[in-house]
Amino acid sequence: MLVLLIVVLTGLLPPLQTAINSRLNGFVGSPLRAALVSFSTGALVLVLVVLLVFGPANVIADLAEATRAPAWMWLGGILGAAIASSSIFAFPRLGSIETALWPLLGSVTASIGVDAAGWLGVDQRPLSLLRLLGALGVLIGVSAASGA
Repeated sequence: MLVLLIVVLTGLLPPLQTAINSRLNGFVGSPLRAALVSFSTGALVLVLVVLLVFGPANVIADLAEATRAPAWMWLGGILGAAIASSSIFAFPRLGSIETALWPLLGSVTASIGVDAAGWLGVDQRPLSLLRLLGALGVLIGVSAASGA
């Protein structure tokens, strides 16, 4: 239950992040530049927190260990940059709710595929009628909330 609360509360953050980054876009002139500033700031804060929590020696050892991971595991940062950049681009054109909801539909759709196929080493969770109905419910909800 605590994990669900944490992820729901974390879900409050992307619309705020997107609104902030979209305003930053006005200062730096492009969604890519705004995403770069945003990611750089986040990376710097994360480096400082990790150094404080784990200590420099452990961080260096962890980074060395990470270099042995398969190359595809390094794509998470690239995907994060794409998500941030597309949100910054979409926000002034679609508004906050559409910028938040349409990617949610994509996330639900991709998640069903990842779970059903067991892609990327996740535990396989079979596709079911209930899951498909849930995804359809998300589509209906996103469409209704967007006025589409």
